[in-house]
Amino acid sequence: MEDFAPHFEEVAPGVRRLRVPVPFPTRWVNVYLVGDGADAVLVDTGYPFPPGRRVLQEALRRTGSRPRVILITHAHPDHFGMALELQERFGCSVWMEAREWEVTWAYRPGTEVWEEVARQFLRAGMPAERVRQTVESGQKVWEPAKPPRVGRLLREGEVLNLGGGRWEVFLTPGHAPAHVCLYETRTGTLLAGDHLLPRITPNIGLWPLAGPDPLADFLRSLHGLRDLPVRQVLPGHGDPYEGCAERTEELLAHHASRLEAVEAVLRGGARTAYEVHLALFGADLDPHNERFGLTEAMAHLVYLEQRGKVRTQDGDPVRYILSRGGDGWQTRSSR
Repeated sequence: MEDFAPHFEEVAPGVRRLRVPVPFPTRWVNVYLVGDGADAVLVDTGYPFPPGRRVLQEALRRTGSRPRVILITHAHPDHFGMALELQERFGCSVWMEAREWEVTWAYRPGTEVWEEVARQFLRAGMPAERVRQTVESGQKVWEPAKPPRVGRLLREGEVLNLGGGRWEVFLTPGHAPAHVCLYETRTGTLLAGDHLLPRITPNIGLWPLAGPDPLADFLRSLHGLRDLPVRQVLPGHGDPYEGCAERTEELLAHHASRLEAVEAVLRGGARTAYEVHLALFGADLDPHNERFGLTEAMAHLVYLEQRGKVRTQDGDPVRYILSRGGDGWQTRSSR
């Protein structure tokens, strides 16, 4: 495994970053420390993974900081997974958006959500044994991530005084039901979570508890931030970068291309969501990655269906076909 230094590095005024290793293809998650000492705020935590825990604990020891707040951008295990144990260690408050906190409870292993995931995947045409493997894999990922006790529920538009800065809360659903970004006007710093990643595109999947059209949510979220005068983007994965507007346009173009690719698959005739997924991503994914590939294919099909570009055929599993006419779709909008 790559050697991760237990050291917070300054990446923006008043903000330091720590790369915390995770046992997933992204290799690490960025944890940010806003402010110092007793006023320090930790943004995201990493996953309950021994190498990551060691890096985070040693880095906090070296800074001498005892976070008073842990702020979670969204309820995926690699971002909130160590919140409860840090809360119990430091006695700090955890801040999250209400729907994201609900997700931390809903996706515990053995809950009804995983039964709904299985039903979704079967309706999408995934073979039953593969459904079993992907659902089992997902529950194993979620099992170590315990829901924290939340002291404050974040709201769209509120301004938080953190580390000497004034950070505005933006809800940016798509990758997660109520993903949160934070923007500091004075410095032009955007704590972006997984909304604006520099090199990879965040998974936009049709999951239980997501909105009925998560890709539409994500595209609206991109448009909602595109005109902010952002100087520096601090992402949840990858390195901080400049060029927020350019990256936004790249993500819009990516999904326009992906929608065109889905339509191209359906020109060959009726297809299940699973068959569309195989055409887009191939058949050699492990259960962990196939889970994301299928939910993303489903999200793109729902987006096209909502805009009259495709329709479903009755049956089990459900199949999609191209529609004649339709209202059209567009991922770019005029400024």
